[in-house]
Amino acid sequence: MDTYCAPLELNRKGIYALPKKGQEILVYGRIPMMVTANCIRKTAGSCLKETESRRGKTTAGTSCEVLHSDKALKQADMQEYRLLDRYQAEFPVETDCAYCYNIIYNSVPLSLHAYLGEIAESGAEAVRLDFLEESGAQTAERMSIFHRLCTTRSAEASELINRQVNWKFTTGHFKKGAE
Repeated sequence: MDTYCAPLELNRKGIYALPKKGQEILVYGRIPMMVTANCIRKTAGSCLKETESRRGKTTAGTSCEVLHSDKALKQADMQEYRLLDRYQAEFPVETDCAYCYNIIYNSVPLSLHAYLGEIAESGAEAVRLDFLEESGAQTAERMSIFHRLCTTRSAEASELINRQVNWKFTTGHFKKGAE
């Protein structure tokens, strides 16, 4: 193994205690909150397997390999689904029709922009930014801010750049950890 990503469940103390060789730390991206085995598409009445089955194109008990290679299933996975909670927060959902599961992501991305200086001093070999649903302009903006923070050495300049962050975010378990 050449590299590894520090577990998201660890707080900063736990991350910094890990071996530095090959370590990368996720500093931006949507965090998966849960993987579900129930089909959100089926619940919403848009299960592609059932639709294709009614048309006679697939049959019950079709192997996963056949369904996984079906071009229509792959294209359907690219449709956008969201769950809405009681506070009207939207949680992006990635569906996998071939294997009937979903990945539900946090409503806001993890963003450790304010801790990049500390992370750099920790000795981690790399930081990672994961983009799930950001537009091209949003991706460029976030990459620019993180790049400037990674290359800026003065606290005053970092503070000015941090004030440019205009998106909602979480720091995940970085400050507190998981129990």
